[in-house]
Amino acid sequence: MTTPEELNAILERIVKQQQTETDMTVLWRSLSSGSQIVSQQGKYAVNLGQGQEIHIGDRTYYGADAELIREIIRSLLEELKATGQFATFKEQNQPSVDELVQQVRSRIHDDIQRLHSTMPLWGVDHWVPLGDLFVDVNILEELSSSRRSELDDLWQDFSKNPSERSLDRIGLGRKLQRVSGLDVLAKNTNLIVVGKPGSGKTTYLQRIVTECNAGNLQAHRIPFVIQLREFVNYGREFTYSLERYFEQCWQLSNTEINLIFHQGRALVLLDGLDEVTGEDARNITEQIKQFAGSYPQVQVIVTCRTQSFTGETKWKSLRFSFVEVADFNETQVRTFSEHWFQAVIGDDSAGLARSHEFLNQLFLEANQPIQDLAITPILLSLTCVVFHQTGKFYSKRYKLYEESLELLLERWDKSREIERDEIYRDLSPERKLELLIYLAVKKFEQPQYILFEQQEIEAYIAEFLGIGLRDSRAVLKAIESQHGLLIES
Repeated sequence: MTTPEELNAILERIVKQQQTETDMTVLWRSLSSGSQIVSQQGKYAVNLGQGQEIHIGDRTYYGADAELIREIIRSLLEELKATGQFATFKEQNQPSVDELVQQVRSRIHDDIQRLHSTMPLWGVDHWVPLGDLFVDVNILEELSSSRRSELDDLWQDFSKNPSERSLDRIGLGRKLQRVSGLDVLAKNTNLIVVGKPGSGKTTYLQRIVTECNAGNLQAHRIPFVIQLREFVNYGREFTYSLERYFEQCWQLSNTEINLIFHQGRALVLLDGLDEVTGEDARNITEQIKQFAGSYPQVQVIVTCRTQSFTGETKWKSLRFSFVEVADFNETQVRTFSEHWFQAVIGDDSAGLARSHEFLNQLFLEANQPIQDLAITPILLSLTCVVFHQTGKFYSKRYKLYEESLELLLERWDKSREIERDEIYRDLSPERKLELLIYLAVKKFEQPQYILFEQQEIEAYIAEFLGIGLRDSRAVLKAIESQHGLLIES
């Protein structure tokens, strides 16, 4: 069998156009006998003419050199096909995709369980099994920012019921049809999942990957989660190629990777597109689009905080549907709280009793503002922490608001080592808080004190920070995407 070193020597002569008849005979035999170059041949056969680089052993060929090699391989393949030898070789040596999938699933099974089967409890030094705390995510198949309403109509909805002044009165959740986060996968389309910070996007992907890993969901596919903020360093080294990343992680050849992807036998979960910035973000975004376009049978799910996407039409042309993680409803708040106290206390009956004390107080009419706060997992967790440690809610409610703001403005990103890259990032947490106070004062001076017109709030931001309207628009989008404290509707 021809070694990679011998093949490279032949290819070097081809690049220099110094190949001999003996070289071509050896290359022919290599293609028909299954040596190292043949393990790459599936890539050439599938992507012939697309200008990809060629890897043989430790050697990589680019540009015109790769194209020259590709032309020779194409001609040899045509000869092999004409004689029937290539078809025979493929039948004898092509790995079964079912076997490959099961091999890889078995190989990565324990790592998936180790990385994704537990989750931290915010505010207490405690990790729990995912199944002990997970509450099925509800998905809105229409983004809240895509609906059309007149501001006056929204305000009328809110003000008609002064005894029930919840944000739900202005159409921010309950009026839209919800579907189970796991059920939405059955449609087999690509998804971009948006949601506020701490709304459960990462936990949602954890549940998907562990359910698939256990064979309860899409057992015919290989599941894999990539934290995009951790992918950046690898991406810079390998031009952000997802294919090469999977080759390394799954220990497969190009042929095997292409077989799996073209057969749609992978479930690719990409977490935190908003957590990469600048040139890295642009490169990774383009690679995701390219990957989805090259392998339309693979299901790709991307999570992101922001609801603003450039080139949204391009995403949709690649079978991406935009969906949104819904706020918790009352049933979910109750279920999550019961699970939380049982996990923290470590005793099911004592935890259940404690959660009932918590819920009885939470759903008092006097605590309606706290109910409005505790509609995302992260802020509901914070509310549970306060009650667990004190046996009550703060007598002065603003203390809970202060802790919630500190969590959203600073601690949540810091705990996940996320850095932002825009004008808003340069503001200290104290300055951000001052900005929010300024916006609140401006609004409370008016009879209609909840809803902003976009131009109105951009003008307030520009006035406070002493910046132009274009920069103030960027600050507004940062507040929305990073904290969920202002919501576009």
